[in-house]
Amino acid sequence: MLGVAIFRQDAAHRKSFFFGTYTRMRQSRVRVSTRSIRPAGTVADSSARFEQVLAEARKGGGLGGEDILFLLGQTDSVRVERLFAAARRLRQEHFDDRVFLYGFVYFSTYCRNDCAFCQHRRSSSAGQRYRKTAADILGAYEPYRNNGMINMPQVFADGVVLPVGDPLRQFASPDGWNQVPVMLGTNRDESRLFMFADPRWVTRYFWIVPRLQDEALYVATADLMAKQWKATGADQPAAAMRGVEDDVYVYRFDWDEQPRMLGADLSTMLGAAHAFEIPFVFGHFNLGRQADVMWTDANSPGREQLSAAMMEYWANFARTGKPGSAAGVEWLAWDPSSPTAPKYVVLDTPAGGGIRMAHETQTVQSVLDAVATDPRLVDARARCVVYHDLAQWARGLRRAEYDALAACKEYPFDQYPWS
Repeated sequence: MLGVAIFRQDAAHRKSFFFGTYTRMRQSRVRVSTRSIRPAGTVADSSARFEQVLAEARKGGGLGGEDILFLLGQTDSVRVERLFAAARRLRQEHFDDRVFLYGFVYFSTYCRNDCAFCQHRRSSSAGQRYRKTAADILGAYEPYRNNGMINMPQVFADGVVLPVGDPLRQFASPDGWNQVPVMLGTNRDESRLFMFADPRWVTRYFWIVPRLQDEALYVATADLMAKQWKATGADQPAAAMRGVEDDVYVYRFDWDEQPRMLGADLSTMLGAAHAFEIPFVFGHFNLGRQADVMWTDANSPGREQLSAAMMEYWANFARTGKPGSAAGVEWLAWDPSSPTAPKYVVLDTPAGGGIRMAHETQTVQSVLDAVATDPRLVDARARCVVYHDLAQWARGLRRAEYDALAACKEYPFDQYPWS
């Protein structure tokens, strides 16, 4: 409020402005007292009192509640202008020309507090009380047009709960985070769960039978999206943490032995998609009628064996801070000693190569370089599809960076999907 040099002379705006001034003075550590300033002599001498209160305010001195009300009650135009001039000087001194914006989103106007300034205070009879329902709140978010997911509120660095600055620098700093044993990882085909629900990629005949519209581009896009997810969600954080913490353990979940259903190859459409490791960690494969089509008698022995090993790793880590050994394979900590030193464990059945340590890692730049050279992306449009989805859904490529790509000038971000 103090940063906006717009001053209204009517009483409502005058009170609003001065209350903001009073509030910001308190926030800037200007002393505010509970006493009132009264000049020597008669209390009725309004002019003398005004001069003394204003002088005290100019010095940043203590103003009591009666003094605030006294200033708010001024109606003489000369005094009002002097009052605003003093407020402007204090604002400039303490806040310069910064603008402070804030807003409230009320899920409910029922309140247990009785703040005098708030129209929704407990004792107020003004206004209509309401409580928003869950449907009301969710209705404020517009679902993404292709898969129905809502754009949920994002976490932000506030300098209190989450530190301001580059997270990787925080992880690399001895005092940048709470150093405890860490387990982190991704699934090899993370993005396919979301792409499978997107009519851009999958056509459903009779609302049931799925068919890929462009299998080659689907697979290439999913592969590169998952690699970016691995770079930003596992490999780069682990590399940063490992400089200050020994017990950093990374996994990649690779199980992709889903069956064919109504002619649709679910191992290609879904594979090791987002969250598919969770049933294995808990040894619980009853996920409901639709999801349970993934579990068959044919894939039962391998997935049960893999699930048992994963439960053992997770239990060991919870108990000791180290995942230890399971199914004869020791899960080693991320080893930064050389590019070919073991970095993470691959979780898969014997049919997919078994549980094993691996060293191939991803970075944001390596993924972007791969998009530029991947032979599966046959033209500029195909590459821009991947760049678009990286900027839309992944980290590592910002919208402004997409707009700056010369190869994608013919494919504006906001006009996607392009005809």
